Amino acid sequence: MDIDVTGQLASYIARSGDTELPPAVVAKAKHHILDSLTAVIFGSSLKPGRLAIEFIKSQGGIEEARVAGSSIRTTAINAALANGIMGHAAEIDDYHSPSLTHAGIAVFPAALAAAEREGAGGSRLIRGVVAGYDMACRVTHAMGIDSFARLGLSSHSVSGTFGAAVAAASIMGLDEQQVRYTLSYAVQQASGSLNWIRDEQHVEKAFAYGGMPARNGVTAAIFAQMGFPAVHDPFVGRPNYLYFFTHDVNKPKVLIDGLGSRFYIMENVIKKYAVGGPIQGPLDGLLMLMEKHHFTAKDVAAMTVSLSDEAMRVVDDSDMPNVNLQYNLATALCDGKSTYASTISYERMNDPVIVALRKRIRVVHEPAFDELRKRRYAVLEVSLKDGVQWCEQIKAIRGSAANPMNTVEVEAKAAQYIGAVLGEDRARTLIEKIRDLEAIGDVRELRDDIARG
Repeated sequence: MDIDVTGQLASYIARSGDTELPPAVVAKAKHHILDSLTAVIFGSSLKPGRLAIEFIKSQGGIEEARVAGSSIRTTAINAALANGIMGHAAEIDDYHSPSLTHAGIAVFPAALAAAEREGAGGSRLIRGVVAGYDMACRVTHAMGIDSFARLGLSSHSVSGTFGAAVAAASIMGLDEQQVRYTLSYAVQQASGSLNWIRDEQHVEKAFAYGGMPARNGVTAAIFAQMGFPAVHDPFVGRPNYLYFFTHDVNKPKVLIDGLGSRFYIMENVIKKYAVGGPIQGPLDGLLMLMEKHHFTAKDVAAMTVSLSDEAMRVVDDSDMPNVNLQYNLATALCDGKSTYASTISYERMNDPVIVALRKRIRVVHEPAFDELRKRRYAVLEVSLKDGVQWCEQIKAIRGSAANPMNTVEVEAKAAQYIGAVLGEDRARTLIEKIRDLEAIGDVRELRDDIARG
């Protein structure tokens, strides 16, 4: 007899909004909430964010939730869509490479919109976010990580839809039956193609990673709350959602293994640099070597970076500067640092000095890194013109679970990016409120803090 995976999952989610979390999980969740909010607010000033704001402005709607970086209040569904698009506009949002997810930028906008709609407090927002990360990171494992590349599906869109749906359901206090229906409506909306990789302007990519899944998740939860009936058990029986990706009867159990004891938010990475995930390690390694051995661009004869196949497909000489490995290493060599301005400059990609440096950087495939838990490992080899060679193996970048950023670092990142949009004083106020998020009785108190215009 099949285990009722959907039932156990739904029961857990239905209780999650009222269940105390370990202090360490709460602290980590607040880091990710602040980091995601940082990405959303900063993204409101970029092209994907500006387009999202203009789109929502044309839609109107009941004023349930704020579109960050604007004066607009709209439906929770529309706010989740816009804030999700903004959140991935700058490539500064968090990620979890073993599950191929960017959970935060789908989960957080959905959670915030649901919390505003319901008038939920800070503690409930935290718990909903934690539950959403759990679901987002589990579902891709249950489907089979390799299924996505094989089928041309975007794991980020699919995982984000489920994570956003669970976060919204938790915050809205849906009962077990309603959660089952939420998951079933998430199944119907879980989609997305890998063709975002060709989106040079980062707009469709931001929609696929953040906006679409956040919108879909909130929609699913509201449907269930309003009494829309659906399939009772979308993860078991025949046909079921997971069966289309894998016939392994044990895969659905991944959705419930360790629920309530293994919190995936603890394993997610907060980015130190405004670049794609596979670049974080090599870039960190290069800057560490430069600081330690005091060489500069003029000293370098060649560089070789060893990556997994999955990482290479994303960052090897990409058309987009912030996901182009060679470009970001070249600018770091020239500048001695990585800045947001450098990571987004199409003009600088064509600078003759940078072009010449990029030609000296070779990316090679390391089959050992294709193993799931090693897909963000990297080896960086630097050969200097005087014959000296340096090698750095990168396994635990700053911001990862094995080498996490502390509160001071997370808040410093937030101050930089939020301050650029809202000003230093407002950034400081917002950071302080998230630091003490449990004390907020109604998340709608944050509306004016994230507004602009």
